Amino acid sequence: MDSRSAMSRMSDVIWSIDSRKDRFEDLVIRIQEHADDILLPLNIQYKIRHANIDMKQKIPGRIRQEIYFIAKEVINNIAKHSKASFAEIVFIRQEGLFKLIIKDNGTGNAESASPKGGQGLKNIKMRAERIGANYSIYNKNGYVVLLTMKNFLQ
Repeated sequence: MDSRSAMSRMSDVIWSIDSRKDRFEDLVIRIQEHADDILLPLNIQYKIRHANIDMKQKIPGRIRQEIYFIAKEVINNIAKHSKASFAEIVFIRQEGLFKLIIKDNGTGNAESASPKGGQGLKNIKMRAERIGANYSIYNKNGYVVLLTMKNFLQ
């Protein structure tokens, strides 16, 4: 591991336990920073959208942490495996559910996103289970990850 990677990981840990970063907008900003660092240098444009969510709403620390690390892993998979030119990150609150949808327009698929020995998809599944979320991944004109859980926002 190089020093830049170590610093990034340390920064992630510090952010994830910082109780001052407890609003939904803090989560979105952190995901945006990661997407800027990983996707933009590869000329992968992206968009973040949200529906029916108050950005000032507080989010429980454990949920914020796990959603961030799931999004980070999916963004890394898009960069490594999708051959995409565009990605979209969508947060939706509806009918008692919270959904995170991350999709791209690439030609990669779910199977190629986890090379032999890779831990990415296993980690996503583990993190989803920790917060009581359902997780699915599929191909629909690109790579799609859907995380669905009981709404934790008021």
